[in-house]
Amino acid sequence: MERRILLAGLLTGAAGATLASRAALAQATTPPAPAPAPAMKMDMPVSGLSDAVKAHIKDTMAVGSLSLLTSRIAQAKLKHPMGKQFADFEAAEQDGIADVLKGRMMPGVKPMGTIKPPTDAEAEGNLDAEGKAAVEKFRTMGDGPDFEKSYIQAQIDGHKKLLGIQDTYLKVADDETETAIAKLAQGRIQEHLVILADIQKHLG
Repeated sequence: MERRILLAGLLTGAAGATLASRAALAQATTPPAPAPAPAMKMDMPVSGLSDAVKAHIKDTMAVGSLSLLTSRIAQAKLKHPMGKQFADFEAAEQDGIADVLKGRMMPGVKPMGTIKPPTDAEAEGNLDAEGKAAVEKFRTMGDGPDFEKSYIQAQIDGHKKLLGIQDTYLKVADDETETAIAKLAQGRIQEHLVILADIQKHLG
């Protein structure tokens, strides 16, 4: 009887040791989980975009951000209905363009079906010293005819710059997506220049 109990104990101990050794072996041979990919930041280098594409994005965002910020200011100050309507449309359009171009600089990020407008601080980050000074000028100006005329003239000048940026890139056109963006922007800018010229005539 004692021999049977001893034998059973030895078998149980051997089975436990075998299971323990198998578990240890499985743990040792299981590869560790991969580390999560780092979050994409705007200041990280973007691979796959040519210098021409990067210049197009940078220049378009700089001039577009100035147009956006001055239009946001104008929305609260303009009295002329045509000018006020243009400021509303321009601010909304530049919100969309900024969102699209930011997405171009963040490859691999899941796209969204809604537009995320940039904050004033984000938009100002795209401006040089001259652009920031122009924004501050419009912020400190009082409303009235002088503000309206200055805003419309600034929009005309800015849209001409934007048109030149699109034309410059389209001469290279080395990226299918960027080319489509530039073509669409080119057409809208040309339309806006016609509308702005009409508003300028009404302002006198």
